[in-house]
Amino acid sequence: MTAARATILVSTLVGGAQVSASLAAVRNLAVGSRVRIESSETPSGRLVGTLVEVQEDGLVLNCGLAQPSRVAFSAISALAVSSGRKSQAGRGAMLGAAVGAMPGLLLTWGDGPESQTSPAAVSAVGAAVGAVLGAAIGSAIKSETWQQIGVPKVGVGVVPLRRGGAISVRLTWGHGS
Repeated sequence: MTAARATILVSTLVGGAQVSASLAAVRNLAVGSRVRIESSETPSGRLVGTLVEVQEDGLVLNCGLAQPSRVAFSAISALAVSSGRKSQAGRGAMLGAAVGAMPGLLLTWGDGPESQTSPAAVSAVGAAVGAVLGAAIGSAIKSETWQQIGVPKVGVGVVPLRRGGAISVRLTWGHGS
């Protein structure tokens, strides 16, 4: 076996194993999972919905429309599965406390010693009120976390030559196209 043939054989085996692993991950998606697909087949380029079915050559999603949407694997450029939605209450509380503390901090530069208002007390009350309001607003805001899944793609080309032909195989996985 020549070195070139050995290189082609090893490359094909390694690439094929990685594409098979990516394909297995896609085929093992749980029905009912929330998925996001980027595809040239969809009008907006992105489709978000609940996985209804994993078919041999594509995915079927329920996107809240009358009929489920089907997207072929060959048209998917990126695929992600939702890891869940998370409240922003903690972030809102921190921002609210920072904004609420500002009046007390500004009082330290404003009034002189004859003032009866304690800047520390105003800051503490403002921070507490701001934290409560910020947490309430933040709890209403949900952000979704997505986990990317590689989508395998295989391309095969045949070129006729004078003394035979040439075959090229292109294997890509991940976010490449």
